[in-house]
Amino acid sequence: MENELLYFFSTLPQILAAIVALVFIFVFFKLQNIDKETAVICRSFASTLGNNATTIRNWQDLGSGRLFMDKYLSQNFNNISALMFATCDEREIDNKDATVRLRKVADKVYAIELSKLELIKNVKMLSFFSFFVIISSLVVIPFINLINSNFIVTYSFFGAFIIFAIICLLGVYLILSNALKNTN
Repeated sequence: MENELLYFFSTLPQILAAIVALVFIFVFFKLQNIDKETAVICRSFASTLGNNATTIRNWQDLGSGRLFMDKYLSQNFNNISALMFATCDEREIDNKDATVRLRKVADKVYAIELSKLELIKNVKMLSFFSFFVIISSLVVIPFINLINSNFIVTYSFFGAFIIFAIICLLGVYLILSNALKNTN
């Protein structure tokens, strides 16, 4: 029984570490795609902002589209929807029709930002829980002889770690299904 426990408590951290690494790779590429999608939408926003002239002001002459993109790129994809909404509020007196189109684009970016933040939050929770399971299962290994002498403790540890591993796998499933659902 001692060998089985040693194998279990040494294999579990390896499996969870590999799963977490694969999730990190998937999430890394997903975040890159989200940032690319946001950049495309922001370029569309900037071109709409720059190409709408009114009798009161000519947005192209103001350089608003270029100024927006400069601010967007300097903020490095952080909270760009707030900048879009502020730009819409500033421009609402100039051209209401264009502002309605700009607000639709800003709403789309806001939804993308929310999904990105949710994905990051879920990955942080999964990684924290997985690292807890990994470290705690490695800590158990030196005490295998003590655990092996008491069957109730042995089965309790074994059952607890199986439940922890199942929770980690459910977390991986939820993160990946959420990320794939938000792709469309």
